[in-house]
Amino acid sequence: MARWNKICNEFKSVREAINNEDGAEILNGILAICEKYAKQKWNFAEDFDDLAYEIQDAIDCDITDDIEEVDYYLSEFYDLCDSARVWLAL
Repeated sequence: MARWNKICNEFKSVREAINNEDGAEILNGILAICEKYAKQKWNFAEDFDDLAYEIQDAIDCDITDDIEEVDYYLSEFYDLCDSARVWLAL
């Protein structure tokens, strides 16, 4: 069984946005989570900060309607959470 370092309860709202196919809410949700984990003192803070920067740039470029771009950042977020052992609560 996997050992998780953190449990991310905030991901519940992102799951709802995924179900609603709301790209803006998906990106804003994962941005908020990345910013939260970037401020914590742990080995993955810089990784979450880097991803937050990329997502903010994507939001600023208004790609929230491009589902392929949104999926890309969601995939990057999933991969980072797997590496950091962050459980995304259901």
